[in-house]
Amino acid sequence: MSVHHEISKKVKSVNHMIEEYRRLDLLREKEIAEVIERAKRKEDFSLDRVNQVTMKLNEHAALHHLPPRVLVTKEMVLDVCHQS
Repeated sequence: MSVHHEISKKVKSVNHMIEEYRRLDLLREKEIAEVIERAKRKEDFSLDRVNQVTMKLNEHAALHHLPPRVLVTKEMVLDVCHQS
């Protein structure tokens, strides 16, 4: 019975790790979308929040051998705005 308990505990741990990664990735995407909208309206924008989330995501990713995300640059945002 303890083997089943240990397997269940490990599965819960892995699920939690993946859920946290997804949560941070979705938050990052939301922040990026907001920045792009501001840029499209020709408003000033900051990438601080986007890249803070990205760094937190990358720290989590490094601990759990998950893919990292790149830091977002102003040029990346402007490229997206020009493509639309």
